[in-house]
This record gives sequence, C-alpha cells and structure tokens, in this order.
Amino acid sequence: MEREQRKRYIVCFCALAALLLLLLFLNTVVGSTRLTAAAVFDALLGRGDEAARSIVRNIRLPRLLA
Repeated sequence: MEREQRKRYIVCFCALAALLLLLLFLNTVVGSTRLTAAAVFDALLGRGDEAARSIVRNIRLPRLLA
C-alpha cells in the first residue's frame, strides 16, 4: 500500500510541476500585444525582433517574477 501511495505522490508532483511550467509560459505569451510562442522563445534566447525582446524582458518576465 505504501508503494502505491508513494507512486501516486510522485505522479501528482510531476503533474503539478508540468502545470506550473505551462502556466508560467502562458503568462509570458499572453498580453495586450500578441506574441507567438516562437517569438517568446526567441526573445528569451536574445533572438527575434527588438520589440518582442523588449516586451518579454522588460514587461512580461518582471510581471512573472513579481
């Protein structure tokens, strides 16, 4: 019984961690200026256009961390 409970905890933890990562990513994608997921990834990596980099790094990431 204890083994099944431990397995359930691990599965729940992994599911909640994945959900948290998804919500964090959606928080950087959603905003008044529409950015695609690819544009957000490019901005996080320092590529893409200057406007997307500025929006992600100066507005959305600080909002995410606040």
